[in-house]
Amino acid sequence: MILNKNNNERVLTLGLGSGGWGSLFPAQYTSLYAVMVTSHIYESLVGVDNTGGYIPNLASTWEVSKDFRDYIFVIDTNRKFSNGTPFTANIYKKSLLHSLQLEKQTKIKALDLLYLLEGFSEFESTGNVKGIEVEGDNILRLKFTKPFRRAIELLNNIRYAAYLQVGDNYIGTGPYIYDKISKDDVRLKINPYYPFTSSIKHIHITSDGLNELHKEKIDAVFVPKYTDKLDKVKIKTEQLNSLVSIHRIIRVNGMNERIFSDKNLRQAAQYIIYKNFKEEYAKNKFPDFMSNLQFYSSLYPGHLDEGQEEALLNQGSRYVNELREKSQTQPIVCCLSDSKTGYDYCNALEQTGIHTKKKIVDFLGMRKMIHETYEADLVISGISYTTNDPDGLYYVLGKNSMFWSPMFSRPKVEELLEQGRSLTDPKEIDSHYQNVSRAILEEVPMIHLGSQNDYLEYNADVIKPVNKVSAKRNNLNMTLFEWK
Repeated sequence: MILNKNNNERVLTLGLGSGGWGSLFPAQYTSLYAVMVTSHIYESLVGVDNTGGYIPNLASTWEVSKDFRDYIFVIDTNRKFSNGTPFTANIYKKSLLHSLQLEKQTKIKALDLLYLLEGFSEFESTGNVKGIEVEGDNILRLKFTKPFRRAIELLNNIRYAAYLQVGDNYIGTGPYIYDKISKDDVRLKINPYYPFTSSIKHIHITSDGLNELHKEKIDAVFVPKYTDKLDKVKIKTEQLNSLVSIHRIIRVNGMNERIFSDKNLRQAAQYIIYKNFKEEYAKNKFPDFMSNLQFYSSLYPGHLDEGQEEALLNQGSRYVNELREKSQTQPIVCCLSDSKTGYDYCNALEQTGIHTKKKIVDFLGMRKMIHETYEADLVISGISYTTNDPDGLYYVLGKNSMFWSPMFSRPKVEELLEQGRSLTDPKEIDSHYQNVSRAILEEVPMIHLGSQNDYLEYNADVIKPVNKVSAKRNNLNMTLFEWK
């Protein structure tokens, strides 16, 4: 934090509590930390207010057909990119097509929604997707091959943000522009063409964590990790909650010739690990997490009652001896975070007499194991997905998701998730996604340990939340704050 009598010169410092953010380009981001950075620069068609409702952003209005196949957006052409270029429907179409072209250069998909558009299968040969139609500067029409109830929600995602290529750089319409970028350190300054005012003109984003906040070296921190009680804490802090959750999961490698290619052994690992985690959770070792084996909580469609969950979990107890014997000749490779905090699930297996090998890696090393080398059998990590619609899980386990990997590909789960995308009758959704929950507990692509709402903890003596409904609430960026 730099103090100055002139607020225009003050710099607000945000710590993300982690390094290795990955790409800071919207269509290619690989972490929630990257979203925290890019949401300051780029914007999507749709915003979210403080209640979770969808509101206009770069699209001023929209209409959805009764069969959920046609979506028509009226583009706000008064909005401009940071170089003064007006935003148009055609520029947005180019953004979407460019994100698809990038797939040829990288292993990161930019699909999730786009593969369902009419003419998507011809894109590689034509360079176009006929389901993206433009009329003049301000009308954009998206036409899907089948009903897709969740398009509005996905178009709020920063992955579908508008951008404009200027030389080797990509610029956006958001409140800030990049000033300087280096490894785990980004400096932002105000976008002169952004139509809304902010008292915060300069932002510095670092990998600093909670300790630095309490030492007054930074002004806010994202998802602070719980640590031992800090001494000499002098500042007053408050928290601002998000509308999404962070989930702690263990990815299970079911590829051929790996030990967990056998579904029974996957169920055994699920049984051992979750039972141990729940015991540790009961000892209050994970105060920030809510323990839950299911990906859908009791508040949302798709959740199974406790009896069904317990029965499915206990199936794995029958195969523990088999897993123990198999591991004697094929030890389980456990990939763990290099962070000193967290849950060491490998110990739970070892306590059961199962042979293991530990690999400690950083964020980028973990991502490489999941998407390139596949050399680990179990990988613990955090993921974030929306839960107000159960299709949010597609982002994690769907066949056409950005984060899909052959490690945790399970055809039965993928087929059910694909079918669920086209459901439009609310009466069918809960029962269908209960089948998804059963399939996940039986096929074990991942083991869900628990979840927490992500939030910002900030120095309440220096900044305060803006007292207005914001289209950026779910991204928790600095447009939500102002100097005190």
